[in-house]
Amino acid sequence: MFLFLPISDENPTPRKPLLTWSIIGLNILVFTYQMSLSNYDNQLLVNEYGVRPSVFSEFTNLHTLITSAFLHGGFMHLMSNMLFLYIYGDNIEAYLGRTKFLIFYVFGGVAAALLQAIFSAGADVPMIGASGCIAAIMGAYFVLYPKARINVFFWIFIFIQFIKVPANIVIGMWILGQLISAAGNTYDGVAYFAHIGGFIFGYVGIKYFFKEYMQRARVITNYEEVADNEKPTTIIVEENQTTTELTHTSLVKNKTNLKEDISKYGAFAQATTESQEDIVINNNLMTIQISPKGGRITA
Repeated sequence: MFLFLPISDENPTPRKPLLTWSIIGLNILVFTYQMSLSNYDNQLLVNEYGVRPSVFSEFTNLHTLITSAFLHGGFMHLMSNMLFLYIYGDNIEAYLGRTKFLIFYVFGGVAAALLQAIFSAGADVPMIGASGCIAAIMGAYFVLYPKARINVFFWIFIFIQFIKVPANIVIGMWILGQLISAAGNTYDGVAYFAHIGGFIFGYVGIKYFFKEYMQRARVITNYEEVADNEKPTTIIVEENQTTTELTHTSLVKNKTNLKEDISKYGAFAQATTESQEDIVINNNLMTIQISPKGGRITA
């Protein structure tokens, strides 16, 4: 008996992976519906919404490129896919942002279906499952977080243990297994080339095409006086937009007289010995910084 099963990672994210959780929930809901059907009706559902290789030659039923990723062939098929999405999806969602993550996820499934179609040997049978999409997520994780620790349930004969393994080893072992199975012409109902196609897309896509999501800074355009004990250290003023951290009770009232107030504050800073200021003016950009050595104005 040998089992090497990833169960979680130690790679926290700055925000909740709402999209990843939503995808997991939707997959579970669809599978629950599948289980409510008879075998015959479930097969009809798979035939209707599973993706076939002919999609790429006839360009028909293109919707199945998406719908197929929400159908599963059994409980273990669903659970293994959702476990891997739970482990790796949150970090890629945080890296890409939700919109690009969704695009990346869908394109991963398309790439997976395409490679499987190329190696289908003319068999136009429907393929279902989120494995290709999740393989793309794993390819991205392999690139971005190779040293992240993955908690693995390890079982060999009578030895059972939880171990921590770097992500590049865990994912590397997984893709190696897919390559071996695909090369050996193993036919056990598993679309190994879909897994490989998704992984290749994820690896290449995150390395060269999909960039990290950068949250835009909040622009503040209205200002109020603040107390001395609440003041930060810097003011930055630009011509068309204003980003500010207020520094003194006598400062900004509104955007129209912002520059005048800053100039007055500069004069005030020169006149006092308690809190001198540096004022730097470059074209339309003005910066005030706290200076313990005394104030000066540079233009």
